[in-house]
Amino acid sequence: MLKLDNVCYSVMENGVRKDILKNINLTIADDEIVVITGHNGSGKSTLINKITGRKIANVENRPGVTKQLNYLKTNMGITILDSPGIL
Repeated sequence: MLKLDNVCYSVMENGVRKDILKNINLTIADDEIVVITGHNGSGKSTLINKITGRKIANVENRPGVTKQLNYLKTNMGITILDSPGIL
């Protein structure tokens, strides 16, 4: 099982703090399939990076642009797929 409690992440953009993830709470049961969707720049890849504890989502130097298909199976038994747009 994976559990996230009040996960937050923000960046400074033009001297202003921009919240990318704000108070994210999520529980994923073993063998559960979860799809995270959202608009460009909404923090999907950032959330994946927080879940894995490392940067696996390969994004451009600007928010909202995932460069390539990324696939990872974690040691927690979680399989993650991050894609640039619709497959």
